[in-house]
Amino acid sequence: MMRTSGYSILGLLIAGLLVAGVPAGAAELNIGDPAPKLEVSKWVKGKPVDLAAIKGKKIVVLDFWATWCGPCIESIPHLTALQRDLAAKDVVIIGVTARDPGNTLKMVEKFVARWGDKMAYSIAFDKEEKAYKAYMEATGQSGIPTAFVIDKSGRVAWIGHPTFGLDEVLEEVIAGKHDIELAKKVCASQHKIDAAWMEGDFDTFVKACNDWIDVKPGDVVPYLSLFRAYAYGLEDDAKALAAAEKAVAMADKKSRVLGDFAVELAGWADKDVQRKLALKAAARAIELDPTNTDGLVARFMILARAGQTDRATKASARAIDAMHNDDEALGQFAVALSSPEWEDRFIDVSLRAVDLAIKAGQPDNARHLLTKFRIMAASSKDHRGIEELGRLVIKKGADDPTLLNEFAWGLLTEEDTEGKFNELALAAAQQCSEASGGENWMYLDTLALAKFETGARKDAVALQEKAIELCDNGMALIELRQSLKRYQEQGL
Repeated sequence: MMRTSGYSILGLLIAGLLVAGVPAGAAELNIGDPAPKLEVSKWVKGKPVDLAAIKGKKIVVLDFWATWCGPCIESIPHLTALQRDLAAKDVVIIGVTARDPGNTLKMVEKFVARWGDKMAYSIAFDKEEKAYKAYMEATGQSGIPTAFVIDKSGRVAWIGHPTFGLDEVLEEVIAGKHDIELAKKVCASQHKIDAAWMEGDFDTFVKACNDWIDVKPGDVVPYLSLFRAYAYGLEDDAKALAAAEKAVAMADKKSRVLGDFAVELAGWADKDVQRKLALKAAARAIELDPTNTDGLVARFMILARAGQTDRATKASARAIDAMHNDDEALGQFAVALSSPEWEDRFIDVSLRAVDLAIKAGQPDNARHLLTKFRIMAASSKDHRGIEELGRLVIKKGADDPTLLNEFAWGLLTEEDTEGKFNELALAAAQQCSEASGGENWMYLDTLALAKFETGARKDAVALQEKAIELCDNGMALIELRQSLKRYQEQGL
């Protein structure tokens, strides 16, 4: 089963900071317990690590991630910097990734090779999901990225998102000042927050956040969570703003936190006082780190949403310059610049960003080619040139079913491409099914739609029936059956 990401590409989703919590009663492994044996099928990068052999000598960070997870990718430069800076202090960072249809060994090896020295820590492939079960499932985790810190005594010292709190915890563990009992209390508050969010019980959610603040007053995370509760759950702008102001003040020295939060504030702010706070967070993030991509993107978004096109264009140009040869950041920014929200105001800038991403990375990076395809499909009348680019996306992404499925589904359903590239969508969907072994219900659903739209109605029915047979998601089954009924009725 594919793991889910609790975060968005350009910033944390509303519930993003909450995945560190463990559902009450579900945990077999807790903070303070001895860390389980790390069993993986292959070490893709770095030498094998035996936790028992390095007990008493090393502090270990296990980061669970996947190649298809945007926020996991965002965490890579930070983890690389931590490994570089803390190696002399006996810190070992290991990225652990489990097999799924969109995260095969071949995909992981290709991904790691492409990142090269920019992913400068050990990477382990967990084909049989032994490590995933021992750590993620045993603690009730489902969202990635999720990091586990194992102290020198071999205990699980902390569980959380690698961007929020990991640096501080490592400082404490290195100095021998980490308080396990305090970490347990914080985790207990996280449990309550997770459960309350899932149930939509925002009164309990707010109380749990305040309990967390009482236990650990210097932690910024509960204030970020309070902002989300008031902004999106209780819809109390005044209290949301107060929580956001507190979070920005507390994160004053933390560029990554400020940048991430600035992006979220940019999406929420529709009043001057809110925009000013968002700009303040973005400006401080950039002041602390001129290459902070989230801060740079946030500044652009705030100005663009305020209708200040000229200033936004200049901000986007400065952001692109600051990203230099960081192809991942440039590619993500190109996506943001080409959002339909901007009504083509920044198409030229977005094309520049994606072209630089292609130049800075590998020319055959299918993700960047897909981004360029989408930009051109929304803005260009060169149908033949766009289709040729689409064929290149399929060729270069031939062994990446996740990307191919995304491409095919988008071609079939998105406003700019629906009905215009059905044969291209069919080619992508067929390659996707072939690359994944033809046993993934989501990919079969896409292939069925492609068959239907290209006139192969009987094939569409057969594929949809197989998708239904394989699907284990109750909500998805409803939509699959509705599609099957449509194929059957219109295929007569």
